[in-house]
Amino acid sequence: MSLPFALTRRGLGVLAAAAVFALTSALIAVPAHADANVQITGPAGPVTVGTPYAYIVTVPGAPAQAAGNNGQLDFGVDLTDPGGTFTAFTSNDPDRVNCQVIDAAMYCSDNSPGVTDLTVTLTAQPATVGVTTARVFLTNLGYAETTTTINPPAPRMTGVSPSSGSTAGGDSVTVTGTDLAGATAITFGAGHHATAVSCSATTCTATSPAAPAGVVDVQVTTPGGTSTPSAADRYTYVAPLADLSVTLTATARPGLLNARIDYVLKVTNHGPAALTSATVKATLPTAGSATSSDCTPVGGKVTCTLTTLASGASATRHFTVPLGLLTLGLPYAVTATRTASTPTDPATGNDSATRSCTAITSLIIHCS
Repeated sequence: MSLPFALTRRGLGVLAAAAVFALTSALIAVPAHADANVQITGPAGPVTVGTPYAYIVTVPGAPAQAAGNNGQLDFGVDLTDPGGTFTAFTSNDPDRVNCQVIDAAMYCSDNSPGVTDLTVTLTAQPATVGVTTARVFLTNLGYAETTTTINPPAPRMTGVSPSSGSTAGGDSVTVTGTDLAGATAITFGAGHHATAVSCSATTCTATSPAAPAGVVDVQVTTPGGTSTPSAADRYTYVAPLADLSVTLTATARPGLLNARIDYVLKVTNHGPAALTSATVKATLPTAGSATSSDCTPVGGKVTCTLTTLASGASATRHFTVPLGLLTLGLPYAVTATRTASTPTDPATGNDSATRSCTAITSLIIHCS
């Protein structure tokens, strides 16, 4: 009749190893240490939470090692990673060793120690970010330990909303994905860092930086790394546009001595972006002059400037052209034209306006 594993010689050896190991590790607080009788090595660099990695325990073969242990070597390996656990083991001589996982520890019994080195590879499943220590105790003979850094998973992007914005930056953008918590940076293309970054595990909000027009990858950086560019993280920078229209009205002011024509220049921003600056110039008739309280008349032209103008808003400028005796009977054609503006005006067909007036006498002036 076959016995349950726990009652066999190998099973009892494992349970004994577990008991001795638990007592030893509970009573002894040891510093970093390596022992000639046992070695343990871990991964060469950091590992990632949730990604299995391996420890290799090596027990050099020597007949003297079995002395005092009834021909049996027992050892155990524990992890300080909260929630971490061992999941599997392999050995270079599976017929002579057996291991058993109990919580975050692996207990092994070598029933035939000898001159041949024993190597056991333990697979660990990391659960907590930080530095974990794996310590192996060889019962009555020594111990060794090694440390491994466990990093969080690298962030992964699944969406960017809105997917486009102004080259001027300043737009509120929401990024979705996984493992975004603890983000240290969000970039909109190389070298363009977002501001006002706030992240949870699955969502980040940020303010887009200024950048040239074009398509960029939005990438999130956390202690676990930087998200890999993908179609899901694309963001398109679009140069802002502000469509301006120019209108001009002319009002005749007849008089015996001070006949004149008053002009009102109106600029309307049809958006979609706000206007930051614009220049409109009105060309006067030959030998004409003008006066203005909010524009600059110079050399037969009147130059009017505008600064900030919201989308949908309008601004007016004013200038006056006096009528002299030498200009009576001549047509007065004044044309006002947008000559420059920021941002770009996408439609130039409404950038100019002309008004014509004729002064038959200083008392009879017609404008159309």
